[in-house]
Amino acid sequence: MKRPANSVLRTSIVVVSALLGACRAVPPAFGPTLPQARANADELLGGIAQRFTNVQRTPRFLEARDKLGKYALTPSG
Repeated sequence: MKRPANSVLRTSIVVVSALLGACRAVPPAFGPTLPQARANADELLGGIAQRFTNVQRTPRFLEARDKLGKYALTPSG
């Protein structure tokens, strides 16, 4: 009965090791120094937040979305 537990443990260790190794190169990609990397990361995340906050849609888009929602689950007779 201990074999499945050992197998799960080994698999978990391999997966965690791979994920940690993959994340190693991320901080230097934002900048050569820690303050530069922090500033660049803040700008990136701020831009993403601004892009997806308070999205304005045209009335035509809202009408099309209503139609899609209304008829999406209607049988096609």
